[in-house]
Amino acid sequence: SDLLVRLLPREAPGGVVVPTRMRARSPVDGCGCVEIVRGRVQVHSLKTAPLEDPAPFLHTTGIAKRTLPEAPGRLADLAPLVAITRVGRWAEPRVIEVGRVVLSDCLIGLRPRDRSQLDRLTASLASITSDFKAAFRGTGAQYITVADVEQLLQQAGWHPHRVRAGADQGECCCARSEGQT
Repeated sequence: SDLLVRLLPREAPGGVVVPTRMRARSPVDGCGCVEIVRGRVQVHSLKTAPLEDPAPFLHTTGIAKRTLPEAPGRLADLAPLVAITRVGRWAEPRVIEVGRVVLSDCLIGLRPRDRSQLDRLTASLASITSDFKAAFRGTGAQYITVADVEQLLQQAGWHPHRVRAGADQGECCCARSEGQT
């Protein structure tokens, strides 16, 4: 079986939800590095004036829309990205395969360092959707932390790396991390 069962309390001290099922690390076929990019642009900070070098702006309320508002291109992140909800209700992840997009502060972008791993990343997210939903917490607007996302990706066999929004893509660590747990 590819699942490990851990008997843990449902809620750890401090109110953090602990998943009751932890997935075993699967063998990585190719680079398993994935960058976690926390969106940084607040919706109310967008200006209606014409923009120089505009890029599509993605927010939780527009995650499924085909037409998006625009934001300054200097704040954009390059594709491929899988956008997931950070604040609000969990929504189906949105795959951005080409181009660039500005992420609102209510989203997290997951960017595989190896473009060929995009389908595998999307499939992984689909297989652990229930774990993501269980990790949301808070009163009012529910949220998930970058640390939660990092932990869930590690449990699914990925090598997560936190990067600043707008940063260039980093180097692969898979060769360096082989044999380390």
